[in-house]
Amino acid sequence: MHCRAIFALLLLTFSLAGAQDIPTYTVSYGDITFSFRGTVATGVDVAEEADGVNVSPFAMFPAESPAHTLFTLTGYVPNPAEDLNRDRFHAPEIRVYRIEDVMTGALDDATYGSEVELLRELLETRPALDTLEHLPFLPLIPGVQTLHTRGHYLENDSISGIAYLTHRADRAGLILEGRVLHTFQGISKDGRYYIASWLSVDSGVLPVEFSYKSDVDAIMENYDLYRNARIIALNDQPADAFYPPLPDLDAIFESFVISD
Repeated sequence: MHCRAIFALLLLTFSLAGAQDIPTYTVSYGDITFSFRGTVATGVDVAEEADGVNVSPFAMFPAESPAHTLFTLTGYVPNPAEDLNRDRFHAPEIRVYRIEDVMTGALDDATYGSEVELLRELLETRPALDTLEHLPFLPLIPGVQTLHTRGHYLENDSISGIAYLTHRADRAGLILEGRVLHTFQGISKDGRYYIASWLSVDSGVLPVEFSYKSDVDAIMENYDLYRNARIIALNDQPADAFYPPLPDLDAIFESFVISD
């Protein structure tokens, strides 16, 4: 792991406020504060990642990233041990990039800056997100955005951004339980930070795996129909029926405070 030195204190507190005494955890680190409910996780680890760190969840396909602060949720619900798809790919992570590092970092790759500019344009023009072919997604990892859906804007006094469900694969691939991600992509209103997350969700409407090659072959021959059926299923599922509940994931980013 590449780390950079920084002097900051991670403070994690929790409180109980009704709702069957589900705790709310508050994270304070440097000038960043956010909260999450016990329906999502029970703790957080933090690391300062240096320029060039590998952020790919796929061991055979590394991907370098600009420097950033990495928050990894611990005790994340659902438990990765219950689902090999989730366990093998995406840890529940929130990254905070300094936009200055993204735009002027040592990486010889302008695509990070392109994603920042794309998000800025969306936040200014506010198109309907589900009508767009591609939505901003950092960190840049191998693969393509095979679907995105349930896109919406989130905003508070400190940040503005978009949240949506997505699925990524190295090519047109099976859309399985545990591989669909809730992501937030946002920019602090003071222009200093880009906030990006990937948090896997269980939808209750997707299969865990496919057992027969004939099924896979049939899907690949009619992939657009297959993908669109999955999008409809994800859209029809109530937000509270996902695990963790989608409103609780949105609330993490609605709680973000960037201090001066």
